[in-house]
Amino acid sequence: MYDIIIQWGILGPALLIVVGMIVLIGGGETLLKGASRLAVAAKIPPIIVGLTIVAFATSAPELAITLSATLKGSAEIAIGNIVGSNICNIALVLGVAAVLSPVAVCSSLIRREIPLMVAITFLAYILVILCSEMPLSSLFTGQFEGMFLPWTGALMVSILIAYVGWTIYEIRRHRANNEIIIQELEAEILPDTEHPDAKIGGRKNIGINLCLIAAGLTLLIFAADILVQGSVQVARMMGVSELVIGLTILAVGTSLPELMITVMAAIKGKSDIAVGNIIGTNIFNILGVWGISALFSGATAAGGLVVSARALYFDMPVMLLVAVFCIVICFTDRRVTRNEGVFLLLCYAAYLIALCVLDGGS
Repeated sequence: MYDIIIQWGILGPALLIVVGMIVLIGGGETLLKGASRLAVAAKIPPIIVGLTIVAFATSAPELAITLSATLKGSAEIAIGNIVGSNICNIALVLGVAAVLSPVAVCSSLIRREIPLMVAITFLAYILVILCSEMPLSSLFTGQFEGMFLPWTGALMVSILIAYVGWTIYEIRRHRANNEIIIQELEAEILPDTEHPDAKIGGRKNIGINLCLIAAGLTLLIFAADILVQGSVQVARMMGVSELVIGLTILAVGTSLPELMITVMAAIKGKSDIAVGNIIGTNIFNILGVWGISALFSGATAAGGLVVSARALYFDMPVMLLVAVFCIVICFTDRRVTRNEGVFLLLCYAAYLIALCVLDGGS
């Protein structure tokens, strides 16, 4: 389908990436708008919206790209996109938001969701090692490759379902505040600038919002396909590894919806949405995106998602370290200050420099 465009040299794949990014952002915004307005009708608390509906919606680009890459046998792009997105969400997205406006952190996030994010990140790392077909004795040789098998994907998805079930239980337990919640949501979740006084909840609008979600998902699937095609070709032409493409270009590109929502929420002082979106997205990236992709990876030649030695020894530990940084930073004074935001941005810059050095030396 894209053979003619790809034959245009470097211009063809570059065009596919640019068009894919544009469509990706448009699809993400459309899906997010529909999901957010459905939340108003359902009377869901802002913190829950940030952790679930907004987070899951803004994770849709990662899911579309990672699943597409998995089915095409591009495991390095799939792994790189997940790991790179989680690093980007905390180091870049949270860093930018904190620099613009210090971000307060809800105590429930510190007690539950942030430790959960760290725990499942560590669990994924351990499972990648344990599922490898290589003997564990070779773990310290620097050439050890990990593996994420379909059954581990099923485990991750099961944990995600349990997490969503627990979240629904929490919503039902706090129904007494529904009237206050609906007012908060209308003020915090992407208000309609053209009709600021219009109510976005109610049964009449549910069909429209469902259509918006379906349209957004359709755009994301299309964008994912051309992004993977273009990225693979650019990687081959420039001699850059597919892993680095996934860790950088695709990771930042698929994190743009999170960046937009988080920055808007932080500037408006809506910290529940800002931090909840980041933490919820990282949780869904590992449990949902990685889990679902692993479920479909059984049809690949390797029988699973192969995690390269580079990703296993460097990128995944960085993802885990950044998650630990997040819990430490959020625990201190229960807020992310501007100085801490600058620290996160410097960490991300150092990570990108390290990627260039490692890829240049390989």
